[in-house]
Amino acid sequence: MGFISFSLSYYQDNIQELESSPVTEGRLYKAKQLLKMLDDLKDEGYLYLRDQLEEKFSGITRLSRYLSENDATPFEISPRIVDTNELTYSDDRFELEAVLNNIVNEIQSRPIKETHTFR
Repeated sequence: MGFISFSLSYYQDNIQELESSPVTEGRLYKAKQLLKMLDDLKDEGYLYLRDQLEEKFSGITRLSRYLSENDATPFEISPRIVDTNELTYSDDRFELEAVLNNIVNEIQSRPIKETHTFR
């Protein structure tokens, strides 16, 4: 099973569970999380999952309606705009190669805690 088919099943199962169960704060929060995850995927450029969920199951419409009918709003997405007056830069200058060598040396001096095998 691939990522898209797993995700479609995951969303479909969760939406059906939300719609068939009594409304609780926990379920409203879950609906908000599901919508937020879809927004995050869209922001990352993964539009296919979002499009398929809406096309096949009206998933986004159903989640939005679920929240709206229960007087809840999705998580607010507001990007933080940095005030340029908050930014400060050090006057120190470093050679890139020296910095990279220091990083490599520091990493190599640390013991490896656990080995991972990939299959």
